[in-house]
Amino acid sequence: MDEKILNILIDIKADIGGLKKGQAELKADVADIKVDVAILKSDVAELKGRVGRLERDMTEVKSEVKAISHALLDTSREVARMRGSG
Repeated sequence: MDEKILNILIDIKADIGGLKKGQAELKADVADIKVDVAILKSDVAELKGRVGRLERDMTEVKSEVKAISHALLDTSREVARMRGSG
């Protein structure tokens, strides 16, 4: 019976060792995930900045296109007026 108890204790010790090893691996994985999340947050912040700049650029482009279209309409009217008076 003493041998049986000893074997149970040895098994328990091995299980505890395995759990500790598993816990260390989980901690390492969590640390890696935290690093990955930090990198992702940085990338998202950079993308938000780029999107903001693109939005401002698009607003500027829209404004310029509108100004060009008005200038073309004015030019077209001016040409039509010149043809009419000539």
